Order: sequence, then structure tokens, then C-alpha cells
Amino acid sequence: MRQLTLEWRTHFDAAHHHPGYDGPCAQMHGHRWEVLLILGPFSREHLDAQGIAYDFRELKRGDAERVIQQYDHKVLNDLLGNVPPSAENLADRIFDDLTLAGVPVLVVKVYESPDAAAVATERPGPPEPPTSEELTTALALLARGARAAR
Repeated sequence: MRQLTLEWRTHFDAAHHHPGYDGPCAQMHGHRWEVLLILGPFSREHLDAQGIAYDFRELKRGDAERVIQQYDHKVLNDLLGNVPPSAENLADRIFDDLTLAGVPVLVVKVYESPDAAAVATERPGPPEPPTSEELTTALALLARGARAAR
């Protein structure tokens, strides 16, 4: 079955520094952080009468924009507490915040510069073990096939 995803890009301006880092990033500096969200997965059954799975206006006016804009014109070191303000940690934090806000996010990509980004995505967990009913059914089918082969 085909799945649909949506992409939405936004940005915010914020400063950070990496104390103890051996390089210029140890000093306070700022970025225009670009954020790409991939939402979904959606199927055709998710589409409303207008053919829309998730209204982009909801992202711009709703929880997604509020989550992103909490970082705008802030010092990330202050917002993230003891967590180093790297693009990796920021992508992870935004992913968690969006999930808690009920946004069906699959991927958060945070660009620190046009050429460098960190990506947070939910890795699928291990498959669920079969139920006892599924095991019983599978064993019965195997036994039936073994008897038929004789």
C-alpha cells in the first residue's frame, strides 16, 4: 500500500556555544537554524474531501510552529540545560516536543548551516512476538501440511 508523507520547512534564529570545544564553536555564535519536518505516514484513507492528509495551516498556526518558535532568538545553552546544544541534540529535542504535542512526525532534520544537518527519526522497534493463538494456528497448519505430505 502506498504511503504519503508531508514535508514542512521552517526556521528560527538562535545562539549557542560549546564550552570546552577545541575550536571557534567554543565562543558564543548564532545560526539561522532551518528545520525540515516529515510527517506521516498517511494513506489515501487519511485524505479529507479536499485531498488533504494534514493541513499545512495547522503546522504554521498550531503546535509545530509553537514548538519550533520556543527556540527563536534564544540562547540554546539556556534552553537545553545540561544537554550540549548540538544540532543532534536539538533535532532529538524537537522530535520529542513535536511527538508530545501530537504532531505525527517521522523525521526532524535540523540544519545548522546550508551544508550541515542532524536528523532525528524514530527507529522501528523489534517485531511483536506472535500471540499464543497465532502460534497454535501456525503449528496446526504445519502439522496439517506434514500429514498431507505423507
